[in-house]
Amino acid sequence: MKMPLKNSLILKDYLRTIEKISGLRVCLYDMNDLIKKHKNMAVDNSSITHTRPICTIIKRSDTALKKCLESDRKTPLNSLKRPLWRTCHAGLSELVIPVSLKGRYLGSIVAGQVLSKRLSKSKLEQKINYLSGLGVDKAEAKQALKETPVSTDDMQKTALDLLNILVNYIKEVEEKFDWQEELKNIKASYSMQNFKNGSEGLKFLTKKVKKVKDLRYNNIIKKVLANIRSRPLKTIRLQAISKEAGFSQFHFSRIFKKTQGISFKKHMAELRIEKAKTLMEDVKLNLSGIAYECGYEDLSSFSRAFKTFTGSNPGKFREIQINSKR
Repeated sequence: MKMPLKNSLILKDYLRTIEKISGLRVCLYDMNDLIKKHKNMAVDNSSITHTRPICTIIKRSDTALKKCLESDRKTPLNSLKRPLWRTCHAGLSELVIPVSLKGRYLGSIVAGQVLSKRLSKSKLEQKINYLSGLGVDKAEAKQALKETPVSTDDMQKTALDLLNILVNYIKEVEEKFDWQEELKNIKASYSMQNFKNGSEGLKFLTKKVKKVKDLRYNNIIKKVLANIRSRPLKTIRLQAISKEAGFSQFHFSRIFKKTQGISFKKHMAELRIEKAKTLMEDVKLNLSGIAYECGYEDLSSFSRAFKTFTGSNPGKFREIQINSKR
């Protein structure tokens, strides 16, 4: 699924949608500079700081706030390589997703300040007493904790899918800016050159622009490959993938082959066959079901493709695979 986020109004609505579906409140952490630089990233203050009522109450106490900062320092966000669930000193859980582009840390998406499960009466009292000891008002803490959402595994998985769309949007906004800046640099560099004739100038511009364009295409294909890995093979079709990447099928296929060295069709066929080999290890699955899961419309087309890549039909391959493990 791809949901375009074209302006700040849509971005704000998208953040609210994530909260409504998952109960997780989204904070764009370390992204102040990015937000200032890109008007499409404009959001209000509630999206760049923790605004869950329990967090707001806790931060009124200097002692409790110090504990919050100590919790944050235990997990330096700019050093994270993958999404992480963490729990703060107050027992609130949140999902942290680092956002990087070309090895450069852009910021983090922090979503949560939720409970992993509803607190029992005794656990609630323990938590209130702990916060009270840090200078937090008892009555306010009790009410805020009762109102804090409980996030289930399904809600968390849904949130991660939605947040990955947000990650890609932020990267695309910054990448487009980088590309435009590079073109400005090329123009400035061109004006400083002393070309003997127009032909030399044209060659200079062609070479520079091609380099930028190739870099942009490489980044786009990298995102496509990451997107493919995160989706069921049976849902992936060239037409939809090309549209999501912003190209016609012909243009996308040409770019893919140029950057990857093989056609998109062949790349997908290899992924499907490798997936099929893995699924064949489960003797409970029949070949028709495996064919469907791997994106084939029927068993015959799956068998033809499988034999093309392995030299063996699926049934014979599976028989050999099973016998080798006995």
